Amino acid sequence: MDPKDYNPETGATAPETEEQPTQPVAPRRFPTAKPGTPENKQYRTAEQVEKIITDALGDRMGMINCVHLPDVEYFLPPLGDVEEILRYSEVDRRKYISEINDCDDFAHTLKSDFILAAYAEGARRAPFAFGIIWGLLPEAHAQNWVITDDEVLHIIEPQNDQISTPDVITQVWLMVA
Repeated sequence: MDPKDYNPETGATAPETEEQPTQPVAPRRFPTAKPGTPENKQYRTAEQVEKIITDALGDRMGMINCVHLPDVEYFLPPLGDVEEILRYSEVDRRKYISEINDCDDFAHTLKSDFILAAYAEGARRAPFAFGIIWGLLPEAHAQNWVITDDEVLHIIEPQNDQISTPDVITQVWLMVA
């Protein structure tokens, strides 16, 4: 039941209706892999994703860091797919407004575009290995991270779509998928 169909005052629910098909919100379909096929290399468990992250960042993870990967499995896209979603996204065209639309808001908005792209695919069984990173990047900042199908951790500046390596990161405070 959809929560919006529930009236807490009366306990009544809206009558069930035939679901209408949803329209895709992203411009293309992304590659999929079936369990047990060679293409399955594009999927990794949360534990494998966390190892890729910790191997790439090493001692920059800090003493009070947290890597939160709430899903069981993640899809590692080709870098070209990441670049295509960035081209489609309009996050980098938004105006920076301190405390209203600043670095963490840009990072959350870009994360939502990747969620929408995964939703539009429908057939893929896991979300992108993509999330938000906070820390000294090299100064206090929030950006996005992605792990591509070659198991490389990339950092994305959502305010200009620049993709870089994590070399400039001094310390990570929090990473969330």
